[in-house]
Amino acid sequence: MENEFQIRILLVKEIFGTITPEEQEKLDKILATSEEARALRIEVKNNTITASRKEFYTRDMEADFQEVLRRHHLIRVRRVRNRLLSAFMVAGLLTAAYWAWPRLPEAVPPRSVMPPRNHAAMLQFANGETITLQESGLQSYRIGGTTVYKDSRFLRFSPADADAYGWNTLNIPPRKEQRVLLADGSEVYMNSASKLRFPFRFPPGKREVYLDGEAYFIVRKDPVRPFIVHAGQADIHVNGSEEFNVDAYMATRVTTSLIKGELTVAAGNQKVRLQPMEQALVATEQPIIKKVYDPTYTTQWVNGEVYFEDITIRDFGNLTSRWFNTTLYIDSPEGGEKLVKGKTFRNQPLDDLIDQINQLKTAELYWKNGMLHAK
Repeated sequence: MENEFQIRILLVKEIFGTITPEEQEKLDKILATSEEARALRIEVKNNTITASRKEFYTRDMEADFQEVLRRHHLIRVRRVRNRLLSAFMVAGLLTAAYWAWPRLPEAVPPRSVMPPRNHAAMLQFANGETITLQESGLQSYRIGGTTVYKDSRFLRFSPADADAYGWNTLNIPPRKEQRVLLADGSEVYMNSASKLRFPFRFPPGKREVYLDGEAYFIVRKDPVRPFIVHAGQADIHVNGSEEFNVDAYMATRVTTSLIKGELTVAAGNQKVRLQPMEQALVATEQPIIKKVYDPTYTTQWVNGEVYFEDITIRDFGNLTSRWFNTTLYIDSPEGGEKLVKGKTFRNQPLDDLIDQINQLKTAELYWKNGMLHAK
């Protein structure tokens, strides 16, 4: 990751709207390629100190920011221009910094709704007990004979009970994602607004999980215990070491995309076998459709990017709900069928994506009374 302090500066400027287009482009590229930078962005946002504007106006902003720089042991101290409106929390030292912005001559209406509440991931154990997973720092929880660990990379488990076969449920809210390391060493990368049911220990005979939403699986081979993902109307059977993506946001329309290995997708009495770069679509009362797919539009979300082409405004609204926790209100039935295309990064401001869509002139997105509309 590039210089952490410089990334913090860019993140602060992004939060307070003082970032330049060139700086935003640089930050977007960093966020798209660095998991550490994305975690840092969450940390910076969570550690923001909220206070009244009156208090901020009375602060000596130049002195405050110079103190922050001094605590970071910078050799060069840059003079802060009057237009620089920020400060930040020092993660490693937990040192408080100050956040500020200059007095404006008059109030300016916001272009978008206020940031949504910071919903966290929730893990419900088989006995009904529920814990909230923090976004940063090393955490551990003890439940019965199982210890649950969460660090910057994975949520993982150390079951001591030989019969830890009960079903636990992991809920990931909008705007979040989570990597999970299952008991057999298989990995699950869960997308926003998704739910996974799984045991802390797989029983003899087979390994099963249940998915609502979307997840990318890296399955470890076990010759005597096949791995099965139940997703909506589809059952995905894995016998070797496979990598694949399952999109089951709609239980009546499940898409399985194979990246590596071989697997079988079953629905009712139908079965299809997939090879790498093949995709199976299971829809209600329809034969399973198998086709070659473009990973750009299917699995890039794992890298913090979404590409979409010729999707309806209605489907675009599903994207804004999951990735930005923002509901899209469609003004008319025909408006929901208009087609759009584009791309976005997970941490990109929603307004940037709205501008991108509006430039195509195939649909119009606009804010009204703090709500996002399409017409």
